[in-house]
Amino acid sequence: MRKPKYKEGDMVNVLYQEPHAMHGAKQNTPNFRMADMRLEKKKRKILKVLYYSGAQPFRYLVEGLNGASYVEAELKQV
Repeated sequence: MRKPKYKEGDMVNVLYQEPHAMHGAKQNTPNFRMADMRLEKKKRKILKVLYYSGAQPFRYLVEGLNGASYVEAELKQV
């Protein structure tokens, strides 16, 4: 059986949903450019691992981001 990549308490960075410049400000375009930041600098803790059936069996609840869960590809361990 496959195990989750992250566990509760792990520190991660979350993938931005919209482009941010290197100084942290949002870009005025919806498209990512080569030099745009893709991951938040803020370290966040995994609060809970959610188990599902299907192609992506694990989703993660992340500290400070209520109402959203993330798949492994949207997180990077710190």
